[in-house]
Amino acid sequence: MSKKTVIRNLIFLAALLIIVLIVILQLNDLESIWYTIKQCNYSYILLGVVFLLCYCLLFGFSMTLLVKRKYKWMNFTDSMLISNSEFFFNGITPFSTGGQPFQVYSFKRKGIRVSESTSILLYNFLCYQISLNLILILSISIYFRQLLDEIPNLLWLIVLGFLINFLTMLIIFILGRSKKAAKIMMNFLKFLCKFRLFKKILGKKIKKIGKSIENMQNVFKEASKHRKTTICVIFLKVIAFCFYYSIPFIIYKSLGVALGAKDFFFMLAMSAFACAIAVWVPTPGAVGGIEIAFNVLFSQINVIKASGNAEVYAASAMILWRFITYYLIMLVGFISYYLFESRLKNYESRYLY
Repeated sequence: MSKKTVIRNLIFLAALLIIVLIVILQLNDLESIWYTIKQCNYSYILLGVVFLLCYCLLFGFSMTLLVKRKYKWMNFTDSMLISNSEFFFNGITPFSTGGQPFQVYSFKRKGIRVSESTSILLYNFLCYQISLNLILILSISIYFRQLLDEIPNLLWLIVLGFLINFLTMLIIFILGRSKKAAKIMMNFLKFLCKFRLFKKILGKKIKKIGKSIENMQNVFKEASKHRKTTICVIFLKVIAFCFYYSIPFIIYKSLGVALGAKDFFFMLAMSAFACAIAVWVPTPGAVGGIEIAFNVLFSQINVIKASGNAEVYAASAMILWRFITYYLIMLVGFISYYLFESRLKNYESRYLY
């Protein structure tokens, strides 16, 4: 990704964020939101930042395990930096698609072939999908009755977000485990290409799709062969998600909302649902969708309603939450990218010249 593309994406992202914030703030009392944020307990905000850093470290470490398993010579720090740089490049691209190409390019510069690094990233993505869906399945199973009681009008939205993520994982599993299913899908895509409209869209991508499916099937074989590594990576990602999804609970505590220990896991589940709903919004960082989903869901929770003006609390919490989980995590990604480039330049100047 060129510097011009990065700058253009950042400008577009900034404009989009400003528009979204203006719309959300216009629907609420701006003075009350500002007052609520100013009165927050910054010790809790700091704890939220610590939780975010734990999330970043665990996510980076989980992918580093996959890299080090196959390439023991790979420097641990470089692997962590390449992994965490994903947060920046995903944050500035639609559908979070910018991180993986940069990681493939970075691993190539460290001596890992493109085909091999692509397999590592697919392996990592598989573990990501499994861990995410484990949390969503547990959350909707445990709290379905409570969701039905507290937010019956929005239950369809939560179920839709859950189904999108679950079906994505299911399709990956079917194509990755069944050569027959993969063959049927490829034949279907080739059939669609007989029509002019689909030929323009899919014609040049058929081979790439076939190669991706073949790579995924190889990844499934590798994951089955190295079950201990797979389970360990999934476990690390589940713990990482728990840190990430716990941040709204901490933020609401900072705003003075009377939350008890029994509310912790429900708030964690609601955070997972909000992210699941917005994950496929086609804007950088799901901007627009994620803010609306957070506002709508959290403003309907009974314990927050009981605190007074739930809409003001939800808008205030959303701004603080977005600052930590989007702006700050992109900063972590950018610093990781900068440090990796600096280390690489130092290495090249020391050993190659």
